[in-house]
Amino acid sequence: MGLFASDKTVKVFFDEKGNIVDHETPDWVEVLAELPYSLHEQYMKKMKAQMNPDGSYVLELGSLVFEPEFYKRVIKAWSAEVPVTVENIKKMHARVLDSLSVKLRELYGLTRGTKNAP
Repeated sequence: MGLFASDKTVKVFFDEKGNIVDHETPDWVEVLAELPYSLHEQYMKKMKAQMNPDGSYVLELGSLVFEPEFYKRVIKAWSAEVPVTVENIKKMHARVLDSLSVKLRELYGLTRGTKNAP
């Protein structure tokens, strides 16, 4: 890892049910392999957390959802015959976007668990 996020991409493949699989399929998206700070900051600004006196915290579920504009900036290509636009992202199957959001959180290190460390 250098000082700057690279423009490298990875392909994510989906089965007919919208689940991510580890082999090539006709349905895929190509996403940034590394998240640049500007996109990380955009995501983190949405986060709303409440700290409790015992040190635990509560996150609003809405903050766990990526906006279509975020997807547009990280999806660099896809198997569809239409361009990657916010309008086309909004037309995608919810199951595909749900699967992709889980993968992106893993890929970008945005999953730190639901409890903070002691």
